[in-house]
Amino acid sequence: MKTSRIIFSAIAAVLTAGFVSCSDMLKTESKVVVYDDDLTLDKATDTVYSVMGIVQKMQVIADRVVLLNEVRGDLVEVTDHATEDLRDIYNFNETTKNNRFNQIVDYYAVINNCNFFLSKVDTAYVRNHKNVFKREYVAVLAYRAWTYLQLATAYGRVRFFTKPILSGDEANTNFPYLDVKEIADSLKSELMLYVDEKVPMYGSLGGGENGDGTSSESHASQKLFIPIKLIVADLCLWSGDYKNAALYYHDYLSPAATASNKYPTTTSSVMWANTDFAERMKDSYAVQFGTNYDNTVITYIPMESQKYNGVTSELEDVFCSTKDNDYYYQLTRSNALTNLSAKQNFCYHDVNPNTHIAKYIYVDKDLQSNVLHKGDLRLSSILTEKTVTDQETARYNSSRQTLNKINKEKICLYRKDLVYLRLAEAMNRAGLPEMAFAVLKYGLCQWNIEDYISEEEQTFAKDNGMGDLLTWSTSYFMPAEIDYQVMSNQVDFTNNSYYNTIGIHTRGSGDAAVDTTYVLPQSTDKKDLIRKVEEMIVDEMALETCFEGYRFSDLYRVGMHRGEDNDMYCDDEYVAVHIAARDATSPDKNAEGFDMTLYNKLMRNSSGFDINPAFFLK
Repeated sequence: MKTSRIIFSAIAAVLTAGFVSCSDMLKTESKVVVYDDDLTLDKATDTVYSVMGIVQKMQVIADRVVLLNEVRGDLVEVTDHATEDLRDIYNFNETTKNNRFNQIVDYYAVINNCNFFLSKVDTAYVRNHKNVFKREYVAVLAYRAWTYLQLATAYGRVRFFTKPILSGDEANTNFPYLDVKEIADSLKSELMLYVDEKVPMYGSLGGGENGDGTSSESHASQKLFIPIKLIVADLCLWSGDYKNAALYYHDYLSPAATASNKYPTTTSSVMWANTDFAERMKDSYAVQFGTNYDNTVITYIPMESQKYNGVTSELEDVFCSTKDNDYYYQLTRSNALTNLSAKQNFCYHDVNPNTHIAKYIYVDKDLQSNVLHKGDLRLSSILTEKTVTDQETARYNSSRQTLNKINKEKICLYRKDLVYLRLAEAMNRAGLPEMAFAVLKYGLCQWNIEDYISEEEQTFAKDNGMGDLLTWSTSYFMPAEIDYQVMSNQVDFTNNSYYNTIGIHTRGSGDAAVDTTYVLPQSTDKKDLIRKVEEMIVDEMALETCFEGYRFSDLYRVGMHRGEDNDMYCDDEYVAVHIAARDATSPDKNAEGFDMTLYNKLMRNSSGFDINPAFFLK
């Protein structure tokens, strides 16, 4: 098998800690291990405190996971006030261990504490016919797997071990270097044994007064844990096991058992308030990151509200104008993201309530002077830009930016739309491009599958062990866009709870289900169709999850999918072109604004290291 040697003397040079000795990475005096060797975790209080100790270690890498994914991607650009550390990462300059974002030991602190917990917890302890510590055991397996995925997508081939290191001698063990695919393959089998296990439940945590007149957020403890089906699905997706990835994502969203834990998309969106398109919008999209945050997010890392309590997030000061940074933000939207958002077609679906006759209006982009109001409206919903001219603020930055996706006390790892997009990615690569596209345009539910998925693809799904993907609970998944004449005798239109399933593209581009310009690509070759749908998914990932800390990993993972098409580990060209097109009108080497210098830096040969492509920072 050919192995591409991706972009690596540049990308591999961004972090220099990647090839320090294992003993250096895992120094015991650095508090990588926080427990005594003779400790046994056999009491409920021991396990709870130990699990929360691991969460504290995860706090240290929370901001970094977001920033390394966004700054090395194509959706943000640095401002003149970005720190040198951020700028070096953004420009793929060689850095040192003094770069605050280049601290590989912090990832291993999480991993080694997970290893220690897993080796010490008493998994055989049973009380009242229940395994008392099983949930915590599985939760820590999930933490470890998630952290290894973040580590490998940041550093490439990394030292891999599943036993705790408790001494300098053990740290000098010749552990193997594995890439992200090998790590996913190594970890998924054990976790598959526990896919039906529930997360621990400790009630509400935190909250209350800080002592300075402010209050900290409370945390529903179940939100601090990764649902096992999701991390297993992620591992399958990274390892190229697309069929199982799709099935696990589906089984999380629409499990066949109890009806109380179904996850339809719901209908949150931002749209023009009326057909004159005069700057006024109705926005139920932004609340997903505000007042409705806890109903949207699946898992997050809780951060402290005050530094004297522990680790706080600095993402707000990086992305937003705050008093603490004199209103000088460091990262903003890239031209690539702005252009992608602006080029979408917004389709307005106006239905006469008396006649049920619909008309479709495409918004004229030239009517909008504000570029954030052209095309897709999600960017305008979550990003606020304004200029302040008050003389009292003259010593501060007059250009202000607010990003309402930032919750400085809750760093999101998973939310519902992310899962749907990964489901689409997995289904597409599993040979179901029509269903993958349906996630974007219509939303998946029984009726939409019957209406829009060909008999040929449905048969392919059934014949290849993916028939479950065709089944969505009709009690919980109902299309928002429906044929009134067909459905009027079956649905109570006064009950809005029925209309809970939309295509992800409808979040910001109007009624995608009736948009005649947003269609399944034409192709006579299934492999080509899969790649075209994949491009649409990658674009939708940008529109839906920008600034949230997934972009570099998403580009790299899709590059791996495309590498498989040509018997390579990763399609270097695909990833490099996207990154070098940050300032361009499209991800194309011939596009205006394309950075050929950066592209050449990313594509030059690796200088001597035996690295499987996993874009990493040396």
